[in-house]
Amino acid sequence: AAIAERRFAEAMSSGYGALDSGDFEAAARAFAQARALKPQSDAPVQAMQRLARARDQAALADLRVQAQRQVDREAWAEAVNTYRKALAIDPNVTFAVQGLPQAQTRARMDAAITRYLADPTRLYSREPLANAIALMDSIARIDNPGPKLAAQSKALARLIEAARTPVGVAFASDGLTEVSIFTIGPLGRFTEKSLDLTPGDYIAVGTRKGYRDVRVEFSVRPNRPPDTIVVICRETV
Repeated sequence: AAIAERRFAEAMSSGYGALDSGDFEAAARAFAQARALKPQSDAPVQAMQRLARARDQAALADLRVQAQRQVDREAWAEAVNTYRKALAIDPNVTFAVQGLPQAQTRARMDAAITRYLADPTRLYSREPLANAIALMDSIARIDNPGPKLAAQSKALARLIEAARTPVGVAFASDGLTEVSIFTIGPLGRFTEKSLDLTPGDYIAVGTRKGYRDVRVEFSVRPNRPPDTIVVICRETV
């Protein structure tokens, strides 16, 4: 019994020594050995509970450092995941409770601006353009946005300006065909006409009594006027 008691005390002492030095695996092995030696003792159970708390605190400390690094480099989606990992350990841990809402907002903002920068043609439709302008207003209200967002917002501002700047488009017809453009309206009959259109995709329609209607699809891009759009009804019916 004395030998078992000594081995138990040694295991507990070894476990606490390992715990104090941050060697959690060694501490877990020592406390498990102590529990095997004295299953009826509460001491190993309490030691394992202390070990679990220490592991959680160490994990939270690591996650806090990781989250701060992600915030510093504006990796907001990564920061969201890190904060969620911390909250899974402790739902009340302050740095994650306070950091998650901001990270979620900035992650959504980053995703939205990235989509616009990857596909500027989305700005050539009315609703996405309005959303992009609203996004820019939100960015303008952020204190210390960071170099990444500042660069992104400048790039998006240029794209928005280009999307709102009309481009001259030349049209040609035969003076007999009634020409109109979807979303714009009728242009009437003419042989030559020019029109300023904002970037986007358009459909010109020509109609003439006794002739088959024609549709001409064309695209307008910033600083790149298309070739002359010819709309003439040629095929009789």
